Order: sequence, then C-alpha cells, then structure tokens
Amino acid sequence: MKVFLGTAQFGFDYGVTNTKGQILEKEAFELLDFSLDKGIKCLDTAYAYGESEKVLGRYGVSEFEISTKLPPLKNYKNLTKHEIINLFYESLNRLNVEKIQNLFIHDSSDLNKHNRDSVIEALSEIKDSGLVNSIGVSIYGPDDIFSFAEIDIIDIIQTPLNVLDNRILNDEYMSIISSNNIKLQARSIYLQGLLLQQPESITKHFIEHKNVFIDWHNYIEKIKITKLEGCINYLRSIKDLHSIVVGVTSISEFKELNSALSSQIRQIHFETEIKNDLIDPRTWT
Repeated sequence: MKVFLGTAQFGFDYGVTNTKGQILEKEAFELLDFSLDKGIKCLDTAYAYGESEKVLGRYGVSEFEISTKLPPLKNYKNLTKHEIINLFYESLNRLNVEKIQNLFIHDSSDLNKHNRDSVIEALSEIKDSGLVNSIGVSIYGPDDIFSFAEIDIIDIIQTPLNVLDNRILNDEYMSIISSNNIKLQARSIYLQGLLLQQPESITKHFIEHKNVFIDWHNYIEKIKITKLEGCINYLRSIKDLHSIVVGVTSISEFKELNSALSSQIRQIHFETEIKNDLIDPRTWT
C-alpha cells in the first residue's frame, strides 16, 4: 500500500478539525524533508489547493511521485480540449516538474454533458504524450463510478474510505473497479480528523452523531491501540487498496503516522449505526 502525503494544508486552511490553519512554507519544507528521510516519496496536491502546487515547486519535488488534479470544471460550459490541456501545463509549471505520476479529474461531475468529450479527449492526449502515467477520477460517493465506468483511459480512482465510510467496498462497485483494472486510492481516512478526536471535543455541528464517536472511542480503548493506529490498520487490511492519501500538520504528527505505518497489522472490526450526512462532507454546511 503506497502512502501519498496530502498537501492541501500547504495551500489553504483545510479540514473541519484543523485549528492551525494553512501550514507556513518553512514548516511545509520541513515536512517534505522528513517525508523524504522516512522514504515516503509520493505527494498528493491539486490545482485548486491554493498555493500548494507553487509551494511544492519552490521546494523542488523531482524526487517525488506526484499526483495532482485539474481544477473543478463543472461550472464551465463548452471548454475546448486545448483549454483543458493548458490547465494541466499550468500545474506542471507551478510544480516545476516535467511529468507526474497521476492526473485526476477533480470531481466526477466534471464529466458532465457540456465538457465530457473535451475532457476525455484532453486526458487521452495528455496520457499519450507520456507526461502522466495514470489518469484518475476523484469521487465523493460510490455511485459516481457509473459516470465513467466505460471510459477506458481511467486507471485510478480516489475515494473517501475509512472505518465509518466503506461504501466503495460493496461487491457491485468493486466488481466494476476490478473488471476495468482500476486502482483504488483512499482519502479522508480520518474523516477530516473527526475519527482522531475525543468524543467530548466533537463540535455542536456533529452533536447528533456523538454516539458514533463514543462507540469508536470505546472500541479503540478495548483493543488498546490509538485512534490513528485504528484508522491506518483498517486500511492496511484491505487487500485491493492500492494507496492512501494522508495529511499532517507537524513533524510530531508525521512521526505518529510513521509509527502507525510501521506497527504490526491489527484487524479492525468496528461496526456502528451511522447516517449519510456524517460521512459526506458536502452536507457539512
């Protein structure tokens, strides 16, 4: 299982539980140094992540395997293939690299009827150029798969996946993924940090779901590991999972992550009743 260091916090204030705000460039460079030192050489960023691509470009990330995303396109109509390709080149210039590993469509809804043909043609040309190794789609819910299942250039999907949200592992979705040789990458593995918090720290916005976090806390206490280790070990036990994206905001957090990744694999069997508005950040407004 590959680990991609998420860099959204390098570019803007990201995460519902993030109290530190955007990471300073100096701190971002220290995290990148630490990442290289620990052998984590994969980075996840996006055109829409504020200054993230530029920060990475100033650091110099030629030693890393890079994933980035096109900007959201769903609010544009009748984009041309060349306009989309130029957006990709903007990312390359900001990252200060000649090629990247993965280029993602930011949201499966970007494949709407207005831009669908242009997006597919642009991604095909970019892939044929050798400037990216894989084309991917970032999704918010498993049903999004049906919007691109027949597109043969898709190599990887990035999806929410954690101990509370494992909808993507349903046999119907996994059959589509497997039959199309699509790799599965997990993001939101801590549910934007909610799974790492103490139940008493849960904000009023999530108070109706507090019993979920109490159940999770009690389960972790029972099996005598940390919440971080619980989240990581749940993913490590999924045999068809290609990679994960995980963000950190400090060296101490990175050390805890590295320790969890190096620990003995534990099987996580956690079940509790949840509502969809807890696991879909689009409803957190």
